[in-house]
Amino acid sequence: FGSAFTLLEILEQTYVMGNSAACCSDDRLNGLPVESTVAGNEVLELTFLLEDGRSTKSIRFEEGPLGMDFSVKLPMRVKKVKPGSAGEDKKVQPGWTIYKIDGEDPPDSFDQLLKLLQTKLKRLQQRPS
Repeated sequence: FGSAFTLLEILEQTYVMGNSAACCSDDRLNGLPVESTVAGNEVLELTFLLEDGRSTKSIRFEEGPLGMDFSVKLPMRVKKVKPGSAGEDKKVQPGWTIYKIDGEDPPDSFDQLLKLLQTKLKRLQQRPS
């Protein structure tokens, strides 16, 4: 992996974590809140803890890919925001940490957090290339 990954890259390939593939369903994710919708499209709301360690900022994503590289350990921190991406459009900054996902605390396991994000990102409308 190196020190960062792009969620889109993981969605486009089989990513094996422990004994299970991230592409497969996970009963532990059942019962988590479903994203809200805007005009029939899915919306993902990420709340970030900002670099000051006290302030937060919630951002609603209506389309993917997000265009952000994240650390591969908890807490999941933005390492890079790609030019022209949804992340850049929403003014996400490197150093911000995922604090909430759709208003809920993220899972305590990196693998579960990654699976949750993958599931939610697959539901977003994809921006044109």
